Amino acid sequence: LESQDHERQQHHHQRTGLDQEIRELRQAVAALKADQGAMLRRTMASEIRDIDGALRKEEEKVEQALLMTREKTKRIEEEQHDRVGSSARDEAVHLRQLVV
Repeated sequence: LESQDHERQQHHHQRTGLDQEIRELRQAVAALKADQGAMLRRTMASEIRDIDGALRKEEEKVEQALLMTREKTKRIEEEQHDRVGSSARDEAVHLRQLVV
């Protein structure tokens, strides 16, 4: 009887020790998951900042290209206006010569 009682106590202590170890392991897993989540959020935030920076640079390039296109368009329109104006003046001079 004593031997069985002693065995039960030993089994109980082992079980209690295992239960404690299981709780500690579960806590460790929960802590690791929390750390992993925090690392993932930091990584994502860093990647988002990198992407945002790259998008800003591309936006600046597009804005610069748009500005250059507007300037070229303006120059072309001015040149065409000048050509039309000089062509009209030439025509007027020619007509005057015909009239005279």
